Amino acid sequence: MPVDNLTTFLPELILALGGLGVLLLDLFLAPQRKRVLPVLTVVGLVAFGVAAWRLWDPGREPVFEFWHSMLLDNYAVFFKVLFAAIGIVIVLLSTDFLRGLYAYGEYFVLLLFTLLGMSLLSGAVDLITIYLAFELVSLSSYVLAGYLRRDAKSNEAALKYFLYGASASAVMIYGMSLLYGLGGSTNLVVLADRLAAHPTSPLHALALIMILAGLGYKIAMVPFQAWSPDVYEGAPTAVTAFLSVGPKAAGFAILGRFLLLVGPSLVPQWQMMLALLATLTMFVGNLLAIRQTNVKRMLAYSSIAHAGYMLIGVIAAGSELGFGTGALLFYLTAYLFMNVGAFAVVMIVAQSTGTEELEGFRGLARNSLGLALIMIVFLLSLTGIPPTAGFVGKLYIFGAAIRSETWWWLAVVGIINSAISLYYYMNIARLMFFLDGGGVAVRRNAAFSAVMWICLVATLALCLLPQPILQAAAQASTIVLGR
Repeated sequence: MPVDNLTTFLPELILALGGLGVLLLDLFLAPQRKRVLPVLTVVGLVAFGVAAWRLWDPGREPVFEFWHSMLLDNYAVFFKVLFAAIGIVIVLLSTDFLRGLYAYGEYFVLLLFTLLGMSLLSGAVDLITIYLAFELVSLSSYVLAGYLRRDAKSNEAALKYFLYGASASAVMIYGMSLLYGLGGSTNLVVLADRLAAHPTSPLHALALIMILAGLGYKIAMVPFQAWSPDVYEGAPTAVTAFLSVGPKAAGFAILGRFLLLVGPSLVPQWQMMLALLATLTMFVGNLLAIRQTNVKRMLAYSSIAHAGYMLIGVIAAGSELGFGTGALLFYLTAYLFMNVGAFAVVMIVAQSTGTEELEGFRGLARNSLGLALIMIVFLLSLTGIPPTAGFVGKLYIFGAAIRSETWWWLAVVGIINSAISLYYYMNIARLMFFLDGGGVAVRRNAAFSAVMWICLVATLALCLLPQPILQAAAQASTIVLGR
């Protein structure tokens, strides 16, 4: 299917115009009429997802646009559709959670512009485009993290997020400048060809390490994860749910494309470097999650560990592109629903008990057995136990490592870490089913419940009927290099 610049860029145009439209409407609507803003945001996100999906074409070659700074391939389209799904469930989580607060409309504007940056990242193949999209995601995220501006923890979260992010961004752009000096171009495809024609040097390794610092911060990879627990705890819970899946998925989109395209030309041993970081990321995330008493901090460390699992997919893709990348894409899809579903339950419990501590789950099964059972499904999925999406995701991620032969030991590390994670996930189950609670009645919120049920159905469906997503992920992975 032939495409032109406008057609290629239509999903991003929808997000940009939607963000500006919501911003203008927020200026002129009376406070009681601002309920329409999240509805319009969801409509815009649906249009964005449909426009992106219409670009899907398994038989089409990749299309370079805008002076070869952007690439349209099924890899980018897959992420754009995933971002649309992320945006819709987060808007549903946020609608009632933030109603009545100052700057209600600006929240949805910031969310749309963050998604715009994420969408640009998925197709960026130029260092300048990558950096601009990266900053658009980061700057909008900083404001979202501190959205509760009269809350000290939210202010602390935004400040720490900004300081860590600014430092990581500075290091990354310096690494990009080194890369430009080594290859004489900002285009990743040109860089890959030029760097492959010359022997590697310490500067090649330094450039890769510095760029990994910026991208590693975005996905909360050790040793660039220190911001994650404090930001997750202090940010509004709906924002925390978004940060745990949205920017992380965008980070993996550009990390995968960059490493698979330029990594071998920079450092032939990049897979070993990343394998060591993945191992540290899994162990640090899971071991530190054990001692947490705040459920949002626990899920923050859990998110770090899951970044380690996803890195296995990137590493395996370096040996066998189609299978490794396909496993990563499926895992990101599964992680969206099981993680956001867990956050939806956390928000329901916190609204009822007034606390985000683990003790808020004490005796939940006696007050709301159905809610407790649903939370168990999400926890089992995060652990990787059937019949859940997390089981299929880990099966394919670990299978990709074993299939690559060289990296089979990463599957062993992943299985060990999954066993460790069972301890702190099932601690919540112990609190819900085996300890007496305070008898607090659970108050059901329609929006939270809707997201919870959507995520529950998706978490189970991706295990029982995984083939459509697996097939789409396989098609998206075959042309990830854009060649």
